[in-house]
Amino acid sequence: MSATLSKGLLILENLASSPTSKGLTAIASEADLTKSNTHRVLVTLKKFGFIQQDADRNYRCTMKLWKLGYTVLTQTDLPSVSSQAMRFLADSCNESVHLSVLDGLQVLYVDKLESDRPVRAYTQKGGNSPLHCVATGKILLAYNYRHLRSSVCAKLQRYTSATITSPRRLDKEMESIVANGYAINCGEFREEVYGVAAPIFDPTGGTIASIGISGPSTRLTTDTIEKLIPKVVQAGKMVTAELAGLQHSFRSE
Repeated sequence: MSATLSKGLLILENLASSPTSKGLTAIASEADLTKSNTHRVLVTLKKFGFIQQDADRNYRCTMKLWKLGYTVLTQTDLPSVSSQAMRFLADSCNESVHLSVLDGLQVLYVDKLESDRPVRAYTQKGGNSPLHCVATGKILLAYNYRHLRSSVCAKLQRYTSATITSPRRLDKEMESIVANGYAINCGEFREEVYGVAAPIFDPTGGTIASIGISGPSTRLTTDTIEKLIPKVVQAGKMVTAELAGLQHSFRSE
């Protein structure tokens, strides 16, 4: 491994994670490097536009890192990145697994793993469902609620007796979802179909997608859902970690 490259990456990560600019002494100390070595690395990073030096001679990262990260993110094949987590969830729960993204005021199923059990949830890869009454849709709505609330509340269509049609009730539901980190659908779109989902975050902290399971209420009872929630949340964290470029052992915790 190149020692110089290692030092550069270490310093770059250090600066990128800092809310304020830093001076040479602090950077060298935190990276456990000499000032002379640190200065040489900083000069190189500055030359290639990754950092800049302010008037007080402190260093901070430029937007070049963000531009590179955004480029990688927009070119990411989300189903491919999520495949291991989806398989983990399918094996752990033995129910249909959905990977969903926001599509206007609907959820779009960009990938799906079918359960091999006799009764399955009726959804299709490439299909849509309303945001406010399916688990993966509720996740995407909750984490984008400030922007979507008025539009969604104007069209709270009822699909079953359990569908949320009151803006006040939806407000409470969205608040609960963000607080808990998961969403549950109890027959709100199809009477006999229940589900649970969790968010997937991009490296900037935005909610880029959701992952979840669905199945018949005869199998996904309240008690069963409670037991499966940790698995679903773990799957969301797995994909989030992959998007962040982190190593993650795809195993049950």
